[in-house]
Amino acid sequence: MKKLLFALMSIVLIACLFAGCISVIPDTEEGESGPIVESTTERVVMIELFTTTWCCFCEMVEPTLEQLAEEYGPTQVILLEEHIWESDYYNMEAEMRFYWYPSEDDRGVPDVLFNGLNQRIGGARYGTYENYKKAIEAERIKETKIYISASKKIKYSTIIISGNIKNVSSFPLSSIIINGMIFEDRGEVGLCYLVLDVFKGKKINLIITDETVSFSFTSEELDYEDINNVHGVIFVQAFEDPSREILQALYIE
Repeated sequence: MKKLLFALMSIVLIACLFAGCISVIPDTEEGESGPIVESTTERVVMIELFTTTWCCFCEMVEPTLEQLAEEYGPTQVILLEEHIWESDYYNMEAEMRFYWYPSEDDRGVPDVLFNGLNQRIGGARYGTYENYKKAIEAERIKETKIYISASKKIKYSTIIISGNIKNVSSFPLSSIIINGMIFEDRGEVGLCYLVLDVFKGKKINLIITDETVSFSFTSEELDYEDINNVHGVIFVQAFEDPSREILQALYIE
């Protein structure tokens, strides 16, 4: 009798499952970790454009920078559009980063930084294709000191980026920070590289030659339009150097 009852219960459970009367709890993660991305031996140029939606001069330089980013590709040039100062796409972390750079005497938008303050072109007067390209090339010829590898994972409306950096130079590096940003391509000029979040970063006092350091960052809950157009960048920066030099950057699809 017990065997018959068990068999009947099994049949009912199977029938309910196919009929949809048993709810299956979905996976809490929106996908698995993506492939590991690695930096090349070439120096990557990270361009930070500090901008805002009410700035007419910003509208003049945005398409030029986006054109250059498209021409070079993310393995050579990574553009980040950081909206500050009461922009429609205001980002508090981006504004804090803007004030972190030592430029209090002549702050304004648009302000374009190439690998930190190594190269800087403010305003629209000098913001030409030729000047921007010259600044990019000046950074690309420099020695690569850092190797980066990382992968991205999506969980709910947050993104987790984990990986390693390695000192590939012939001398120790001091006072550096591993950091990163999440950005989205909204498909409009000035919003093709819209920064959604800036990580707090991980400071490293000293990393010797061939030493490897791991990291893991989790974004805030992101207000994105299409997760398929959301990307990441990891970069290593000298936080105590007056130039705030970015030693290497890595684009993460």
